[in-house]
Amino acid sequence: MTEWCKCIIYRRSTKRWQELKNISEILHEHIVKPVHSQGTCWIDHQQKALNCTTTNYHSLVTHLEEKSTGQRADISAADAAKMKWYLKQMKL
Repeated sequence: MTEWCKCIIYRRSTKRWQELKNISEILHEHIVKPVHSQGTCWIDHQQKALNCTTTNYHSLVTHLEEKSTGQRADISAADAAKMKWYLKQMKL
């Protein structure tokens, strides 16, 4: 998954961020908030974004799998499809 996708998914939605934090607590993992991978210190930003991905991988995949099923009433079909695409990118 590209780093900007994670940034968009979790930085702009406090509900999604809270759900991810709850999943990480259940899995007994420490969660790191996704950061934007581009900026003035490009290499540092890339390193932080990759560190976030490796630290949060299991929680991110679990959360995206739950969201992409399309069985939750609070998630539109379009959002479920988007989450399914993000999940596919994570598993590449």
